[in-house]
Amino acid sequence: MNQLVFIENNRIVTDSLTVAEVFGKNHKDVLRDIDNQIEKLNEANEKEFSQRNFAPSNYTNERGRQYRKYLLTEEGFALVTMAYTTVEAMKFKVQFINEFNRMKQQLATPIPSYMIEDPISRAERWIEEEKQRRELETQKLMLGKRVVTLPIFQSFFLFFNVFPAFTKIDKYVFVGRSIHVITS
Repeated sequence: MNQLVFIENNRIVTDSLTVAEVFGKNHKDVLRDIDNQIEKLNEANEKEFSQRNFAPSNYTNERGRQYRKYLLTEEGFALVTMAYTTVEAMKFKVQFINEFNRMKQQLATPIPSYMIEDPISRAERWIEEEKQRRELETQKLMLGKRVVTLPIFQSFFLFFNVFPAFTKIDKYVFVGRSIHVITS
């Protein structure tokens, strides 16, 4: 067993093999428990929930033979393991839940551009980071300063009429199709 939970098809899941190994159960018994839960969900007209949280899959054993397994979301995992009530099972459930939460938090935290391997994705992320950095810099400059925002096409025409000669201009900041003129 490598990890309790992992990402498969952009979803955080575990699988029936991992559940069986961690809870000390035979895989066929875990499969039976999952099949029972799916059957009960279907009887309760909750087929959509079943399909969303239990994905049939396969694995190949060390002899090269194919066997079935299930991928389980956090909700699917919780539903199946509700019946596992020993003290040890409670500890394992808490470990799984903590791992699901850790993985969700990890996915929610954006990866810095320099850590992305795909060059196009890395460039796109860098552009977004740069836009955010410049916007923060502009906001920081605007604090305590007087700012006039003009569309670029009007800025040169109105510049001399809007700002008298005695106004000290600290900085021009081009943002999109506007120019922010920052004065003291």
